[in-house]
Amino acid sequence: MKITLSIILTLVITFLANSQTYPSLEISADIVTTSTGVTVDVPIKAGTNWQNITSLRGTITFDTNVITWNQMSFWGLSNPGGAVFTYQGNGRITFTWMSVISIGPTLSAGSTVFTLRFNAVGSGGQISPITFSNTPQILFWNNGFGWSGNNFNSTNGSVTIIGCNNPVAIWSDTTNQLNVNFNDLTTAAITSWAWDFGDGNTSNVQNPSHTYSSSGTYNVCLIVTDTCGSDTLCKNVTVTNCTVALGTNTRTECDSLLWIDGNIYYSNNNSATFNIVGGAANSCDSLVTLNLTVINNDKTITKTNTTLTSNQLVGTYQWIDCNGNQPIPGETNQSFTATSNGRYAVILSNNGCTDTSACESVFSVGIKNQELETDIDIYPNPFENQINISFNEKIISSHSVKIYNSIGKLVLSENLSNQLTKIDLSDLDDGFYYITINDFRNSRKFKVIKK
Repeated sequence: MKITLSIILTLVITFLANSQTYPSLEISADIVTTSTGVTVDVPIKAGTNWQNITSLRGTITFDTNVITWNQMSFWGLSNPGGAVFTYQGNGRITFTWMSVISIGPTLSAGSTVFTLRFNAVGSGGQISPITFSNTPQILFWNNGFGWSGNNFNSTNGSVTIIGCNNPVAIWSDTTNQLNVNFNDLTTAAITSWAWDFGDGNTSNVQNPSHTYSSSGTYNVCLIVTDTCGSDTLCKNVTVTNCTVALGTNTRTECDSLLWIDGNIYYSNNNSATFNIVGGAANSCDSLVTLNLTVINNDKTITKTNTTLTSNQLVGTYQWIDCNGNQPIPGETNQSFTATSNGRYAVILSNNGCTDTSACESVFSVGIKNQELETDIDIYPNPFENQINISFNEKIISSHSVKIYNSIGKLVLSENLSNQLTKIDLSDLDDGFYYITINDFRNSRKFKVIKK
């Protein structure tokens, strides 16, 4: 009974297997580019239907004028030891592979089945197609039933060898009299350089230096070579045997000087130099030394009461009234005494340099230190921050003190009961003020100035 069931099961499996249609395996080769003389890998990739693969057979062809066989460099299925790639000659490779298990491996679409390595032997612009042909009996397992197939649905690939362009020679030079530095500026991967300096001398270094024996114009050529070819560039180079001309730039300036070297000098200087390339009459360089005198007038003023004095010790002077900036006739001395209150300045002239001082205020013309009456003193006058009110006799009753500015506005009011009182007026502006002191008998008024 057991034997009969086994035979029936085997027949059913065989019948089902033979009733299936094997779908084509999709396979494609990459399109790659390479340079001549190197190796290139071409991936062979799976498409659809790569499930439970148990064996593969096929043939790959290529153009031996462009690429030659090297080896199979990568295997994407399990058991790579079962894969055999054999080069048959004339651009033909056969391959076989057999899985060691009955249910073979599976690859997803886009996965690499294997990678072939070739040698690029062609020249630039040549293309070798990578083509497939199939060998029957490609076996795989699917859902527990075995089907066999005998065809690929393939997409061919290719290997393209990129050509190269000849290099374009570019170079520059820097001259210093008879000495010249040459610089190769070619951007290609140059393998050799050939310089001809035009005077019978040559060099094969990339950036040479050369000294000519005499002045003149020389035709200099550079030949550059890379793996694609060579190129030549010739140019004229002029050299001179110069003696640097020496000179001195003597300058007298007011306050400062912006010189030819781009620097600003504010004081005397006799050491700065600047080289003018080709500045001499014979087209040689000219080295110039600066000899600078800077005139810096002292524009400050000293005030003593109503007298103003310029602190500039030498030169000529002209005092002016800052109200209109008009010169004051006859006031051409170093000092000036104001005859009326106002604001004054001095115009200084010294060695061709003219400057004007800041305006200075004079308030105390006609004001004298006062000791009005014998019993009251107010000092100092003029004052800066503090004023003293002193009674020479003992105060019997308190006195009121009021201080007004020059336009009659009350700025302070106090009662005094001491013989000496110090009053802080530092918060007041400079100018004239009036102080009135009252007692029960009379009132006194004093004029003071804050400076």
